[in-house]
Amino acid sequence: MAQIEPDKTYKHDLDLICRSTAALNILAGKSVFVSGASGQIGSAVTDVLLHAGRDIKVIAAGRDEAKMSDRFGAYFDSPDFSFLQYDALSDKQKLPSADYYICAAGNSSPDMIASKPVESIMANINGLRGVLETARASAGSRVLFISSSEVYGKITSLDPISESVFGIIDISDPRSSYAEAKRTAESLAVSFCAEYGVSTVIARPGHMYGPTASVHDRHISSTIGFDAAAGRDIVLKSDGSQKRSYVYILDVAAALITILACGNKGEAYNIADPSANMTIRELAGLFAKEGNVRLQFDMPTSGEKKVFNPMRNSCLNGEKLMGLGWKALFDKETGVRHTVEMLRG
Repeated sequence: MAQIEPDKTYKHDLDLICRSTAALNILAGKSVFVSGASGQIGSAVTDVLLHAGRDIKVIAAGRDEAKMSDRFGAYFDSPDFSFLQYDALSDKQKLPSADYYICAAGNSSPDMIASKPVESIMANINGLRGVLETARASAGSRVLFISSSEVYGKITSLDPISESVFGIIDISDPRSSYAEAKRTAESLAVSFCAEYGVSTVIARPGHMYGPTASVHDRHISSTIGFDAAAGRDIVLKSDGSQKRSYVYILDVAAALITILACGNKGEAYNIADPSANMTIRELAGLFAKEGNVRLQFDMPTSGEKKVFNPMRNSCLNGEKLMGLGWKALFDKETGVRHTVEMLRG
């Protein structure tokens, strides 16, 4: 999306996150490389790092300089910000040394995964490998790989999923390119940790929503946010019974920073707020109420079915992350309300 102006709501939320995230003190005076910095997750993390007032130097990496300038124009002249033109699909790009690396680049929108499965795989593998090789040559660097709840595959239980439980993924389905790429990249990260001593940590976010989403993002949590903000009725292409872990995007950013700074080497952490584990229908209902629009249901086309996340349950157990001191600051009602306010502009 375009650069977010420091309106009262977003600035309030950033202030709250920066005051409450103790892990930011560990990053004070350090350099942090963020790939995919213009994306939903990367841009929120970048905002928090730069807003924190801890003299954190951010190297924001992305493919499109114009897009990055549009999103981070207010920071381009700041001594704490530098832009690096970067393509995660390239396996030959030289990366700068940094104290910390956050890998947030790659396709995540369901339509892009379905139409570009090869790129979905290679961006994760090549992007992470380049960062890991750079960190290996820079003693003391730490790497955070942002994975996904989709690595868990099809779980039959409806209980929240812990970090050690895995189900089946259909590798013959190109839609599985995303989940398999994340699994492989996770294995690459822990292998660099075991064989070369690179300090790696892994985050497995559930589903997120918030004002940093792109209007082109086809995640249901993004499309219903834009529909509610625009006053359009929300139409679900399923019964909405799939269960998910939903977290407001700035809470996700705080969780990532906590894992980066405080997570145990070689380990993975779910990002989930137990009070916001709910069905797609429940989330859509919250957005419909906030946008004063109707919630409707329709049959999906065969093409739409191809991009669906196959997991009936992807509620995550967030106890391990909360053991590091993180907790969500925005309940689901507040997060939805702030998202609709900011997307309305």
